[in-house]
Amino acid sequence: MNSFYWTQSLLVIFVAILAFFISFGPNQNRAKWISGIGIAASVALFIANQIVMSNTGDGLDKQLNCWVWPAGVGCHTGLAVERFPENDRMTSKLKISVDEWLKQGEETKDPIKARSFFKQACDAGDARGCNSLGEMWVEGKGGGSDPRLGRVLYEKACAGGSATGCYNLGFMLKSGLGVATNKEFARVFYKKACDGGEAKGCSSLGLMWETGEGGRTDKNIAIALYKRACDGGEAGGCLDLGMIVERAAENMVLARQSYKRGCDGGEPLSCHALGAMWEYGEGGAINKALARVLYKKACDGESELGCSDLTRLEAE
Repeated sequence: MNSFYWTQSLLVIFVAILAFFISFGPNQNRAKWISGIGIAASVALFIANQIVMSNTGDGLDKQLNCWVWPAGVGCHTGLAVERFPENDRMTSKLKISVDEWLKQGEETKDPIKARSFFKQACDAGDARGCNSLGEMWVEGKGGGSDPRLGRVLYEKACAGGSATGCYNLGFMLKSGLGVATNKEFARVFYKKACDGGEAKGCSSLGLMWETGEGGRTDKNIAIALYKRACDGGEAGGCLDLGMIVERAAENMVLARQSYKRGCDGGEPLSCHALGAMWEYGEGGAINKALARVLYKKACDGESELGCSDLTRLEAE
């Protein structure tokens, strides 16, 4: 139950108890008056909530929750955050302008100009612009760094349908960057990112299910999420998938396949892991020549393990 309904319920309970005790005395009419006032106050609170909701998009329940926990998700203490205009109501001219601002922001080599272009797109209601602007504020590109403002922009981006914005918000909640650490909420936003097509959200959520951060542990759910990430082109997800099935020694062939996909996708740790499987014959034949090639690829990708094993094999 949220704070608005707690407040309303407690008000009614308090008035009822007060009226109960007064009813034993000579002032029974006063008890009726108090009961009436309590009911009227509850109705007024409900109406006020609807008015606030219609004008600001935030009900009293959310505002009271943010008063109790200012660092909570969706609470913008001290920051004015505009509501998103409906994207389907954008004029075609505005959509063209937004696309142009995004293009210029991505192509310009001047980070200050990039901030300006992304801000125009975000102010026009484009979630991609808000996410890109948030990243610049978090990383300090084109000006000062303000993770707290970056978090607000990620919230706007996620609310506007940006899966990357949801992922970035999940990361901030998990790491405590710009917001109080809340791993349960991190799971929520990683899931929104994953469902929205952001593969990194799937792999990050999979890791939380594997380790039990922010909730229950479930290896099968983790494997399914790693597979979604790997299928979505996230090389790190392929590495995670290979590692979890290799550790369980359940499907070494799948481990090899996953490491290969990760290595082909540019993940040096996947190249090293695949090289080790070829060297020792895990999940298939032994091929030290191929293992050497994979160790070199891992080493070229700045994997210390790859460099170490490459040196060892070449010395044999």
